[in-house]
Amino acid sequence: MTQASAATGALLAAQGIAELEPHRLGEALAGLRTAIAAEPRRADLHLLLARCEARAGDFGRALETAQRAVELDPEMLAAYRVTADAALAAAKKAAAAGAAKASRDLGKFAAAYVLALGKR
Repeated sequence: MTQASAATGALLAAQGIAELEPHRLGEALAGLRTAIAAEPRRADLHLLLARCEARAGDFGRALETAQRAVELDPEMLAAYRVTADAALAAAKKAAAAGAAKASRDLGKFAAAYVLALGKR
């Protein structure tokens, strides 16, 4: 089996896994990384890897991978969409983490304030 046919096989397997069996995303990610190692200039492999990484919640890595797909094939419109979605999701995830921290900090402050009021 040639590297090209191995990469195509990995691509088809990963597509099926990612779409039909999301609980096996780790297997799809590993297969795609192997396929990319064999054919690093295939934008379609990078695009599918970015989609799988986003589905797994790794938006920062999905963003980098989608940007690589754009570099390899600037006419692949789907790669631009995945890049934008990953960037937005990564920003939302960061904002959500910041909001959660602020909420915890505010909760500590509020608890101390309520205690102080009770001591009056």
